[in-house]
Order: sequence, then structure tokens, then C-alpha cells
Amino acid sequence: MGTARGEARLAIPTSLEELDREWLSAALREAGVLREARVTAVEHEVLGEGEGFMGRVARLHLDLDRPEPEVPSRLIAKIPTDVPENRAIGELLGAYEREILFYSDVAAQLPLRTPRVYYSAMDGSRTSRNEAAMAARMDRWPMWLIRWTMVLVTSIARRRGRRYVLLVEDLGPGGAGDQVAGCSAADARHVLAAIARVHALFWNSPFLNSAYWLRRQDLNPRTMHSMFLRNLPSFSDRFRSSTPPSFAKKLAWLEKRAVELLRALYATTPETLLHCDLRLDNLVFPPPDRRGPDSIGFLDWQLAGRGPGSYDVAYFLSGALSADLPAGVAIDLVRGYHADLVAHGVRDYAFEDCLRDYRRALLAVLHRISSTDVMDLGEGRGSELIAAWLTRTLAQLRDVDPDFLLAPR
Repeated sequence: MGTARGEARLAIPTSLEELDREWLSAALREAGVLREARVTAVEHEVLGEGEGFMGRVARLHLDLDRPEPEVPSRLIAKIPTDVPENRAIGELLGAYEREILFYSDVAAQLPLRTPRVYYSAMDGSRTSRNEAAMAARMDRWPMWLIRWTMVLVTSIARRRGRRYVLLVEDLGPGGAGDQVAGCSAADARHVLAAIARVHALFWNSPFLNSAYWLRRQDLNPRTMHSMFLRNLPSFSDRFRSSTPPSFAKKLAWLEKRAVELLRALYATTPETLLHCDLRLDNLVFPPPDRRGPDSIGFLDWQLAGRGPGSYDVAYFLSGALSADLPAGVAIDLVRGYHADLVAHGVRDYAFEDCLRDYRRALLAVLHRISSTDVMDLGEGRGSELIAAWLTRTLAQLRDVDPDFLLAPR
């Protein structure tokens, strides 16, 4: 099944080139995947320019000196990015460590399709158990101090030398979703039906408190907002020409009320396990005639966390649905998601609350997307992805009054 909890005896590669036949033979043998055979050749197929901002991902094609039934002919390898700005964000978020822990501690419990892990390893200690307390303290600091501290810790994280590697099952190729292209409402319905089962299973679950590495999304809204403010001028300039006129108006609203929004979203809503990066690039679809909630593969759990299920729903639909679709399509999909929650045992969450939280979460997603200029998006698909995502999110917010969402009920 792979090295438990990432505790490795092998040196951990820092580049895809170091994933050579000798290292792979040793790693797969250590994990119990290889027994008699050894890897005689490996071909690296680099994946995902403009898709995985925080990591380097490759499909490895393996040749063995003798057949072994349990050994894949190809697998997916993931290591941290070598782009300093993006690596710093990945370290600050605990993304690399979190994905390894997700696969070792949680993945087997999920009622959906995730990749099998063949090998995982990381050096150093796990994410600090004091991280939550530190984040909560920072949230009470003056904004100038938060900004100064974020600059400092980002600089430190950029130079951090921790190493991570993950070898997982290749659920493709050929069926990967495309965030730029979007998807049909029918495919979106399948995705939400699958994630609703996960949300229902972990609805207010005690497990959320025991897994210290599952970060609460509302611990430090002012710290999150400091990143938004820091990047607002450059982000706005970069995407103003490719987005609707409502872009500037929504950013101005977020500038004033985002912290209040984030607190309201998490204040009264039941929490559950979240993917937190639920977009089409992190999904694998079978051929159309075999599609359904059980057949879609869910990848990239680097940002897994805890919070309102509506956040995953808004994050997904805001990037997946064409801006030209009638507003009622998204609402019907939210209604279907809520019906699935009820069918799987959730009884304390009315549809009106779910819809309100979904609309609040759309604004929270816009706030998060608008903070991405701190990372290097590149000039190709990465920028195209963000521009499309912004346009689609704003389309779903077209008839939404943000102030009304924060009004007392």
C-alpha cells in the first residue's frame, strides 16, 4: 500500500530526474509493491503546466525486468514546485505534508474514488500542533503587523528545505477534466453527488478535531485578507481587461467586508471534511457512457481541510459552469446537492441555509482567487484558467446582493 505516514529510509528526491530506475526500484520494494522484479527503465511525462501551481507532477512509464501482477506500468509522481513564490505558499499552507497525511489517514474511509498510494515520504516533523493557536493569535494583531509577519514567514518558507515525494495510481490518462473548458451540468451533478456523500459522512464528525492537520478555513480571516490586500492592485490590473465590469465592484466590496463575510460563512454552518481545491483539473472522468458518482476520480488533496460543505460546492461550480448558462442551472445543482445530503442522513441543514451559504461561499472563492497573484501563474494556461474562473464566478454572482447575505436574519 505504500510507506506508512511517509516515514522513509531512502533519500527523498528533490527533482523529477532523481526518480530514476534505481530509486524507484528501491522505493517500490521498501513499500512492498515490488518483490522480485526491478525497474529497468523509466520515462518521465511531465504533466500540468498551469494546472498544479504548487507542485511538479509527472506520469512515470515503467519497464520491469520481469512481470509482477501488482506493479503498475505507469504511476503519478508528485514533488514540490521549484518556483520559489509557489513553493513558499505550499509550505505556508502545509500542502505537501497534508496530502501525504490525507492518503495515509483518511483516503481509505472515503466513499469515492481516490488513487492508490504506492509510496510516500517526507522529512522533518509533521505540521506543528500549535499552528491553530498561532493562527488564532495572529488574527487579533493589527493589520500592519499581520502584513509584516506574512512577508517574513513567506521569506522563511521560500528557503525551507523540507523534502516530500508521493507516488500514486494513475487514474488517467485521457479522462482528466479541464478547468478552462468547463463541463456540462450533467457532469457537475455527478461530481456534487459524489462529494455530498463525503460531506454527509464527516458532518460534524469528531474525527475533524482529532486530525490536527485538517486546517479550519476560518482561523485567520484577517491574515487571509492581508494577502488579498497585498495583491489587490497587481491582480486587478492583470485581469481587469478580461473580466466583466462587475469585477471591480465586487473587489471593492470584498476590500471592505471580506473579513466579516468569512466569519459569517463559518459562524453557524455545520462543518465537514473539505477537498478545498475541487476543480475540474483535479478530477478524472470515465467515458460518457460510464459516468456517475462512483466512477469519477478525485485527485490532489493538498489543501484538504474542514469547514462548510457549501465551500466545496461553490469552489467547484464557480469554475466549472459556463458564464452563459442561466442562473437557475447552478441553483438546481445546489438543490440536488442538498437533497443528497438529506438522503445520506443530514437532518439539521435546511435548503435555504444551504443556498445562503453557497452564495456566501462564492464571494469567499472570489476573495481566494483574487489573492493568487502572490504565486507565479505563468503567461499561458495558468492565467487563462484564472481569467475564466473569475468570469464564471462573477456570472453566478450577477444577481446576488452581497450586503443582503450579511444582513441579520
